[in-house]
Amino acid sequence: MLLFTYLVVILDSVLTVADGSTTCTNPRIRRSWNVLSKEEKLQYTAAVKCLFETRAQGTAYFPAAQTRFDDFASLHINQTSPRDAKNITGNGGFTGPGIHLNSVFLPWHRYFMWIYENTLRDECGYKAAHPYWDWSVDTSEYGSSLPKSQLFDSVYGFGGGGKAKAPRENLGSTPGHKVSVLNCVDDGPFAGLNITFGPGPNLDQPTPRCLNRGFNVSLFDASAQWQKNAVPLLQETDYFTFTHKMSYPLTGAPFGVHGAGHFGVGGEMINLWSSANDPMFFMHHAQVDHMWSMWQGMSEANAKAFNGPISPNGTGLSTLDSPLYMTPFLAPDLPVKAVMDTENKDGSGILCYKYEDNPAEKIPAYEGPENARI
Repeated sequence: MLLFTYLVVILDSVLTVADGSTTCTNPRIRRSWNVLSKEEKLQYTAAVKCLFETRAQGTAYFPAAQTRFDDFASLHINQTSPRDAKNITGNGGFTGPGIHLNSVFLPWHRYFMWIYENTLRDECGYKAAHPYWDWSVDTSEYGSSLPKSQLFDSVYGFGGGGKAKAPRENLGSTPGHKVSVLNCVDDGPFAGLNITFGPGPNLDQPTPRCLNRGFNVSLFDASAQWQKNAVPLLQETDYFTFTHKMSYPLTGAPFGVHGAGHFGVGGEMINLWSSANDPMFFMHHAQVDHMWSMWQGMSEANAKAFNGPISPNGTGLSTLDSPLYMTPFLAPDLPVKAVMDTENKDGSGILCYKYEDNPAEKIPAYEGPENARI
């Protein structure tokens, strides 16, 4: 029954044909936050606040969950996999395989974003497609900086970097370990918000604390520019190399563009497990998915490309049939191939959206293939 209900929800923009497959007939258009009207921005943040005000549905799996937003944060923690403090496995500090630094990083988060978008629409009255955060327009390349971003506006955004509080125990880590500061978000729609899970892989009990950030302006500026960081990434020809370099730095940059968003915003967003506690996570990962969509549109080979290891230590081999685990209360587990095409052109997938490029991007300056920016 759950699977049937979910399929009804996702098919609001697709057409069912005689053989039972579906095709995308009216794709939603994901747009840059910077081109939304003030009213559209308020509608989005109101829908996100609704998730924080709605009871969790996944308590049978994660009993400490309090809100519908917690359902998403807890699943991200769960799928990231437990901490491996001694890094015996070579999986970057967790046991693996997980959903980071491996081949399923992009498709898992694409599916996760699709479920989140549908939940905003179906449970909280949001009418549009999920917007994205174009990092590049908030860098010196465009005469701006992270604190000046429209996304951190106190009225028509997500609030700013907050004010520092006294050091306190990090309940999700080694007992007695202190975080340096907690920059509690104190303005905007999420001012005074308490988050439930983390920091780190903690899912056993609620650990209420403020939503916290801590901008790292110089790191972000060095890692999130269009010509310097995004264009070289889009010119990669191998899927897993492209995926890997989203997180690991290109030459001369502190981080790849994926890392730039997390470490630039700072606070909870830095945490590999519990970063999804900050609503900014979903704006950031919409742009991560946008980048993958752009890369896929550069060639037919890119559109179908998928390769790489199951675990970050390089072991195992993923295929298009590899599962994307979502825990049944959110959505059915599906294979990678179900989310490879955002417009589901052949009817074999579940998605139905595309991206509107941000007009602020200097598209003519791109020197890659002619069809690179679709």
